[in-house]
Amino acid sequence: MTRIMATPARARAHVRAARREAYRELILDAADDLFREGEYERVKMSEIAEAAGVAKGTLYNYFDSKEAVFGALAQRWRECLTAELEQAVAGKQGIAAFRSLLCTALKHVEDNAEMINVYAAATGLAVAPAADPGKAEGERRFTALGRRFLQEAVDAGELRGDLGVEFISNAVHGMTHMVVERWRTEGQPAGLADQAALVMELFLSGARR
Repeated sequence: MTRIMATPARARAHVRAARREAYRELILDAADDLFREGEYERVKMSEIAEAAGVAKGTLYNYFDSKEAVFGALAQRWRECLTAELEQAVAGKQGIAAFRSLLCTALKHVEDNAEMINVYAAATGLAVAPAADPGKAEGERRFTALGRRFLQEAVDAGELRGDLGVEFISNAVHGMTHMVVERWRTEGQPAGLADQAALVMELFLSGARR
């Protein structure tokens, strides 16, 4: 008897979960559009609810603040970037993989300039922003992936081993951060993705074996 009743119960639970996820994505889509089109600081929860076509109370059932909405959006953006990076480095190792990782990341940034503006407004580009609790873990994974490829390059004799993978990784990270920050503060001109190649060549000129 219990087994007969369990199947409909699981089906109803599945439907409820799917409906909840659909509403959540609808809200995030609406918020994404609003944040990109206007000024993040001025967007209100009531506007997000209206754009999503849900009651304000329904919105608060999913997110208790605009910052929580942004945090979920930031995580979704990060997951999109991760998927792009995984596809770009598939089947590659060493320098080839690291080059693809860096170039793909900068291309993603350039292609999503509006998102970068929203992120800067929401977080102030803080090291550990309260509005984006997933930032630290995302950066840790990205750094670990890059260092894995650098270690492969050292092991294969593509890079000098005396510098140390951590030093090389920090040096490239610093150069990349400088390029992105200059691009962001100078009006986001076209060509950021192309500069990834320049960063790689500057890096390789000193790190090659």
